[in-house]
Parts: sequence; C-alpha cells; structure tokens
Amino acid sequence: MGLMLDSSVIIGAEKGEFDLKALLRDKARTEWIGMAAMTASEILHGWWRAPAGKRKRRRREFLDDILGTIPVWALDLLAARKHAELWATLQSRGQMIGAHDLIIAATCLSAGHRFATLSEREFQRPGAGVGGRGEVCSLRCSGTAPQRTRRPWTQRKARS
Repeated sequence: MGLMLDSSVIIGAEKGEFDLKALLRDKARTEWIGMAAMTASEILHGWWRAPAGKRKRRRREFLDDILGTIPVWALDLLAARKHAELWATLQSRGQMIGAHDLIIAATCLSAGHRFATLSEREFQRPGAGVGGRGEVCSLRCSGTAPQRTRRPWTQRKARS
C-alpha cells in the first residue's frame, strides 16, 4: 500500500503551507508515495494559468522538481472500471463529486493506496468509496501540516 497525493498537498507545499519534503523524508522509506496522472494535470493547469513573469517561472521550477521526484500513476483499465463504478454509484445517489476528483479517487482506490489531502471534504462523501474506511489520510488533521488561517483556493464548495 502506498500514499497518493492530492493537488492540495502539492499546492500547499508551493505556498509554504505544508512541508512536503518532511512528508517525503518521513514516509518514503516505508511506503510508495506518488500522485495520479489527473493530479499532475491539475497542478500543471495552475502553471498554465499563472501570469507570465517571475511567479510563473518559480512555479515551473517547483513543478519540474515535484514531477521529477514523485512518480505519477496512470489511469489504466482497472482504474477506469473503478471510475465507472464510482460514477454510477454517486450519480444514482445524487452525491456526485467533481469529475477530476472522481478520476483521482478511482485511480487511488484501484491501486489500493491511501489518499493524502489537505481538503478531504470532497473525498469523504457517503458512497464515494474513499472515506470512512481509513483510505483518506487527512494531512491537515494529522498534525503533519499547520492549521490553515485562510481558505485554500483548491477547496471547493460542496456540491449537492
């Protein structure tokens, strides 16, 4: 079993709100740490949207370092099957989560990994298959990350 990182963890590290290096140093000896391909897409999207200039260059350097260090887990047929199952289950219950979060959850579950996030609300909906059994590792609540004083831009309003 490994630990799959959410984009909120990487964004928190970029902003200096989370010590990703400490997590990698502490956990990498005992378990696989990586991210879903969709997580990589989400953080790269942030780079593409950043205004040109120094901030964009710094973000690119940070992301190049992260993507060169942390392995990316591809969406394979097993994950696609889990995605379809989760999608159908949540849709039938009227409890859909965001499309990208659904792909990330399916990738994580199909690989048998735990999921590390700083904004766990989206992944702990009843029926999402990611919460309630210990699969979600809330770094914000575990003491690994400092308590936030402001709302992260990646945290979405709950969809009904």
